[in-house]
Order: sequence, then C-alpha cells, then structure tokens
Amino acid sequence: MTPNLILYGEVVGTMAPEPTLDSTGGTSATLLNTDVSLFGIGPGVAYYLEPWNVYFSGTLALSQVTKDIHDPGTSSRSIEVTNMGMGVSFMAGKEWWVSHDWAIGVAGLLHVASMQVRAYDARMSATTASVVFSATYN
Repeated sequence: MTPNLILYGEVVGTMAPEPTLDSTGGTSATLLNTDVSLFGIGPGVAYYLEPWNVYFSGTLALSQVTKDIHDPGTSSRSIEVTNMGMGVSFMAGKEWWVSHDWAIGVAGLLHVASMQVRAYDARMSATTASVVFSATYN
C-alpha cells in the first residue's frame, strides 16, 4: 500500500435554513419555513502530507436534496426533492494528534452534485461550501 494514502467511506450533509432559490430565468424567491438539505454518501481517498499532517481528499458520492417544511399550526414534513444523483466532495484540512490513535482537526469542504428533480423533467445542481471539524482514528 502507498504510505500516507487512505481509502475511506464518507457521509456528508449540509442544511440551509430558509434558502433563496434562484432560477435560470433570473427570478429568485426565499423559501420561508423551509430547510433544504444536501446529503451524500460514498467512497473516498485521502492523501496526507507528512510531517505536517495536512490532507487532501475526494469522495464520489450518491447525493440527494430534501426539504423540510415547518408550516405554523401543522406538523413538519420532509420531502425528497430529487432522486439520488452523482456528486463529489473535496476537502483540505489540518489535523493534530491528541493520542496515539486519534487526531482532530479543521477542514474546508466543497460538495457539488447534480440530480434529477422528482416533480419535473429537470435537473438540479447544488453546491455547498463548509468549514468542518474532523476526527481520524488510525
């Protein structure tokens, strides 16, 4: 095996409360009482630069967008907006060893996906950028 190369499985999720929806026609609207989430799961590969414990990773992720509607006076409901589609996630981060087997750190994460919209004959693309906490067991 190649030193400093790691194969892993990733679950990634990002939620946006009351997001703004932009269409290709130039209109936009705020989705009130609604949270939209982008979820992904899949295999990935990471490479660590030693001795700095800095890493770069990429994941090929099955991805989906859902929305949770919170109408006042009614129960909340979750709706799958898209079918599962293909996405990728890229991460760059730095970790510090806190024990012989565990490291914790911080990273920047970019998740990009394209999926078929369930209710329409259309595709949706979604992009999220996050700062995340990482924990690695070696």
